[in-house]
This record gives sequence, C-alpha cells and structure tokens, in this order.
Amino acid sequence: MLSHAINQCNHPAKIKTTNNTKNKKALKQKAATKHMNERHTSALHHYHVRKRIHKKHEEYPHPDPWKRIMDRAIYPIGALGPLLTIPQLLTVWIHKDTSGLSLVTWVSWVVIAFFWLAYGITHREWPIIMTYIGWIAVELGVVIGILLY
Repeated sequence: MLSHAINQCNHPAKIKTTNNTKNKKALKQKAATKHMNERHTSALHHYHVRKRIHKKHEEYPHPDPWKRIMDRAIYPIGALGPLLTIPQLLTVWIHKDTSGLSLVTWVSWVVIAFFWLAYGITHREWPIIMTYIGWIAVELGVVIGILLY
C-alpha cells in the first residue's frame, strides 16, 4: 500500500525518474533528427562546396603558374569565339546569303547563350559574362539576318 501511495504522489524520486525518461527520449529523438539532417545535407554536397568556394576565392594572380596562365588567357580566348563568327555575320548582312543557315539552330544558340549569361551574372564570373555578351550580340545579328533575308 505504501508503494502504491508513493506512485500516486509527487515523490521527488519518482519525478526525477520521469524527467530522466523524458530526457532520454528527447536525446534519442534529437540524435535521430541530427542523423536525418546529416543524410539530407549530404545530398546537397555540391551546393555547399560551391557556397564555400564562392565565399573564399583563390588568390589572384594565383601562385600556381598554370592557373595564372589560365587566368590571363581566359579573356582573349573568350573573345575569340564570337570574333570567329563575324565572317558568318558578314556573309548574312553584306551578301544577304542565308542559304544553309538554320533559324532553329541559331535561335537555340541565342537561348543557350542567355542561360550562360544568367549563370555568369549569378556567380559573378566575368569571363563567362563577357564571352556570352559577345556571343549573344553575334548570334542575334545572324538570327535577325536570317529573318530578314
């Protein structure tokens, strides 16, 4: 009867045991949640790697000679692509010759270039931004020429 009375009253020993049980359950639940979060964030690995790279850029100019060469060469190389398309643009506009040119192909190139430009702006990558501004200008010139002639 005494043990029954202790179970029904708010005996300090009974309260402590109840709190310990609740704490153990809370700790187990917290550990399970942490494990779930770790699994979930591992799927976002690429995002976190990109975020870390974005927040801490490498030195510029880079101490590694190969990267330093690439850093210097990317701007002229990026400008070279659109410049090499200028003969096609001149053929369309000066000679008014659009035979063999596909409107679908050139419009597709413009759409793709806009996505690349948006990517470059989003990540603040100047080589990508400058290259695709050039590509969009040249490709739109060809597209407009195809539509007119």
